[in-house]
Amino acid sequence: MSLSKKLIQQQLLKNRNEASLSSVPPKAVDESTSTLPLSKPSEIQSSLEKLRRRARGSQLDRDSLTLRLSNQDVFSESLDGNNSFLRRISHSAFGLDDQQGAAKIGRLIQLLCRAETAVDSRSVAFVDTETTGLSGGAGTVAFLVGVGRWTDSGFTVEQYLMRDYDQERAMLLALRESLANTQALVTFNGKAFDIPLLQSRFVLARQRWPLVRVVHLDLLHPARRIWKLRLANCSLANLERDVLGIERENDIPGHLIPYVYFRYIRTRSPRGIRSILSHNRQDIETLARLTLRMGEIFSCQSGKDLDPVDLFSAGRYAHALGERDLAILWNEAALQGGLPKNQELEARKTQAARLKEQKRYSEAAELWRDLTERSESFLEDIEEELAIHHEHRTRDLEEALRVSERALAQLQDRTMLKKWEHRRARVVRKLTRRVQAEETLLFRSLSSND
Repeated sequence: MSLSKKLIQQQLLKNRNEASLSSVPPKAVDESTSTLPLSKPSEIQSSLEKLRRRARGSQLDRDSLTLRLSNQDVFSESLDGNNSFLRRISHSAFGLDDQQGAAKIGRLIQLLCRAETAVDSRSVAFVDTETTGLSGGAGTVAFLVGVGRWTDSGFTVEQYLMRDYDQERAMLLALRESLANTQALVTFNGKAFDIPLLQSRFVLARQRWPLVRVVHLDLLHPARRIWKLRLANCSLANLERDVLGIERENDIPGHLIPYVYFRYIRTRSPRGIRSILSHNRQDIETLARLTLRMGEIFSCQSGKDLDPVDLFSAGRYAHALGERDLAILWNEAALQGGLPKNQELEARKTQAARLKEQKRYSEAAELWRDLTERSESFLEDIEEELAIHHEHRTRDLEEALRVSERALAQLQDRTMLKKWEHRRARVVRKLTRRVQAEETLLFRSLSSND
């Protein structure tokens, strides 16, 4: 439909609305729920215009930023083309250099998702959405969906942008076709937001969700396990800057994206759309780079490049995943690299626990003793390990009793006090029986000599 025909239809619709509004009798207006008379549409338009001017006055900084970011947009021809969604395909030289890179991705997804078989890296889809809001619900729409893959051309990103709400169903059909051969899905906070939102939009469009049996790796959670201790904020932008070393230029802030899209829907001005597409594409490529980086970490190829705190966190995560040898390796590397005091204490505790698992009890006990001597605070868990070691393994009941007495002198928790009192009483009984047995043995020895 041409622009002139659209304008004619809008004018006819406006005339019909004004005619219907002017024909409403005064009694039909509920004064309790309306502050403007419906019989005067010009006053309504005037009030709305005042509200728009007031909103524009309070958002000058957002408008100026959007204008600055989008002066170079040249999407007007594409966006005002035929009555369909926009499909954009772009390629990047960033790719998997060799078979080892593909194997890293497959192994990472298999390890973190507990998949039974390895995943082909070319069947992995990296998905990110741009939405009309962050609250979710039926009113929130994913107006832009980006899908990234490794191909023969490098890294390819397909982006599906709906120009208006009536194009959503067609966009979802194209998206379903694009995701048809996907074996694994990678997102960032997708399990909590992107994928549930897309699933709900598919349901509302009466379409089948194409990724029912697909393995889903939400990279937010493993990223937090590895980098949160050092970075605190593990947003994708922070990880991109502090982990990958990438600095974006002229990037549109995420909170402005719904505003720019609503403005496009209202005015049909394409200003800002290129910035949204670029932001979405960069997020997807960052997601792929972060996945490859994590694959290198779990393949022990980039451990030396990690900060000692990150190594310590990765060691704990590897242990939780059942990768015991890798956990020990990273924990020792973190200690050698130098850790802050709190992390060093935890790392040495972990080291002692690994020695205990390997039944190297004497080495573990040396570490426990060293921790109690160096620590300024009382370490109840370490004291308990020492008490158990002396009571049950070395049978050094005197030392076990000293540890129990030391714990009772410093504990404040009544529950823990009862436990340690019980332990001390048991050690005392054992010592008493031992002394009595030694006295009996001595008496018999003396009697036999006589």
